Amino acid sequence: MTVTLPGVYLADAHVQVAPGNSGVIGLQVNDDGVAAPYLNAGSVNSVVFDVSGVITINTVLTLDAGDTVSLVNVTAPQFTTELLNATNDTGGVATLTPTGTIRLIRLNET
Repeated sequence: MTVTLPGVYLADAHVQVAPGNSGVIGLQVNDDGVAAPYLNAGSVNSVVFDVSGVITINTVLTLDAGDTVSLVNVTAPQFTTELLNATNDTGGVATLTPTGTIRLIRLNET
């Protein structure tokens, strides 16, 4: 996601991991990696076969216009995390849910 207005942003991200999978996911700014002086990564260990996990990341970022924010798999060595696909709602109908989301809310201008 590319930022169009500079400012201080509340950033939150959610990633749904399929049952039996684990992962460590981070918010990355401008391909700079996730080693930063703010809390920007989360993990889940979903070893129980029938339980999925949700990775939640909440942080505050100071961003410039043109900065890009992305979700990255930060586990070394890199591995494939199976994301959650269709889920059943209360009516038993399979519905698709987003496997990963990033939300940026501008708190003030810089």
